[in-house]
Amino acid sequence: MLLFATDFTTYAMFGAAMLIGVAIIYSVIVTLVSKGKPDPTVEELEREAQNDIVIDETHGTIVHMECGTVAGGKTSRTYKQFYIVFRDDFGNEKDFYISEDIYLELDTNIPGTLATVEGNFYGFCYDESISTENEEESE
Repeated sequence: MLLFATDFTTYAMFGAAMLIGVAIIYSVIVTLVSKGKPDPTVEELEREAQNDIVIDETHGTIVHMECGTVAGGKTSRTYKQFYIVFRDDFGNEKDFYISEDIYLELDTNIPGTLATVEGNFYGFCYDESISTENEEESE
């Protein structure tokens, strides 16, 4: 009876090793075959994302800029916060929180175009006529 158990264990281990080997070979083959093919779901998501982005542009001026230190919530940490107030040509004003890098590039009372995506700040471009006048004055 012990001899039968030893043979069965050997066969079971051999069978398990074969099953693992087949699984590894199968996964390698599947990986190699699908390597060059793009995932169609990723392409669809990228196409949908490009179609969903709507950039709104509004002409006006940045009328106020401010930065300050804000106390954090649960962690009691402080951080810098930068925001601008933009006034469009119709007199409507809106506040936007921006990054420090963008804050350092902007100035007030120079007309330009504000770009937003879903109501959030995306960018600001000064009018070209103003920027060329400033360049001529600096020369």
